[in-house]
Amino acid sequence: MSTYAQLKTDIAEWLARGDLTAVIPTFVRLCETDINNDFRLLDMIRRARAAGADSRYLPIPDGLLEFRRMSYWPDADRVFSLIQVSPENLQVLDTVNTSTGSYQFPQRYTVHREIEFDAPASSDADIEMIYYVRYPALASDTDTNWILQNAYGAYLYGSLLHAKPYLRDEQSAAFVAAGYENAVQSTMKTEKRSRTNQAATRVSVSGATP
Repeated sequence: MSTYAQLKTDIAEWLARGDLTAVIPTFVRLCETDINNDFRLLDMIRRARAAGADSRYLPIPDGLLEFRRMSYWPDADRVFSLIQVSPENLQVLDTVNTSTGSYQFPQRYTVHREIEFDAPASSDADIEMIYYVRYPALASDTDTNWILQNAYGAYLYGSLLHAKPYLRDEQSAAFVAAGYENAVQSTMKTEKRSRTNQAATRVSVSGATP
């Protein structure tokens, strides 16, 4: 099993330096920023529910990178998808429920320091959030995560890439940059295939055939 300790050892061996123990964790931290920016994986998706609290505002979930979907449940039998817009384009829109003529609920939302809706979310309703979270930083030597186990090259090459400026080594920077990019693209390509039905597409033709 790949761990933080193994990663640090491999980085030191690839750099052929035994005097970088104190700075290698910095290379890893910088690499983790890139990983959280570049990867969008099933392993990073979380789902959470929160009560509306009769407010247009809701706290942002811990570790949020970006939302994938947000839904509004005024009750157990109805659900409405909310549309994300920019803070500049958010407008307050009151949507009237035709069954009661008075029940209002959000239609759109935006994200800044909080989640803001275009109308108050009722305390009787639930907000369901599906979103990507960032990977926590590796800390203990035994720490691991999905990337270390399934896309080790991203961590290794990504950390080496940030070591190159520190070592004033520009000659091999392109090589490790290509290694990191390949690890990201190949992992995301595999991830995309896992989300898609790969069965051969069948076309049905009605009527007589020759």
